[in-house]
Amino acid sequence: MTIQDKGFTRVSYLSQWIRQNLPDSTTGFYVTDIDFLLMNFRLKKAMMVETKSFNAPMKKWQQSCYSKIDQWISEGIKADPEHWTWFGTHLITFEQTNFSDGKVFLDGEITDEKSLKDWFWFVLNQ
Repeated sequence: MTIQDKGFTRVSYLSQWIRQNLPDSTTGFYVTDIDFLLMNFRLKKAMMVETKSFNAPMKKWQQSCYSKIDQWISEGIKADPEHWTWFGTHLITFEQTNFSDGKVFLDGEITDEKSLKDWFWFVLNQ
């Protein structure tokens, strides 16, 4: 098990602060948070995961941003002397908010809690 999240107070405070103090998208300035960066340091494997609730799609600008980050990491990791493997960027979408109140999708394909856990384990620990 990973270290437990202590809540969203710090994140929501900073999110509000950013929205109130930094330029808006009309200036070309975009901000997105990265939900999860999963890494296995022993096996040198990594991936990025975005989550959405209430079947919300990724906005086009966010898709573009994640695509750029994925491209940059994919290219940069090739030069890493430690020989890491990048497993890309993945989207987990909840029909509602979690596994128990609706369907869940991994990269657009329906899945369930056990299958998702097994998939993460297989990709990052094999």
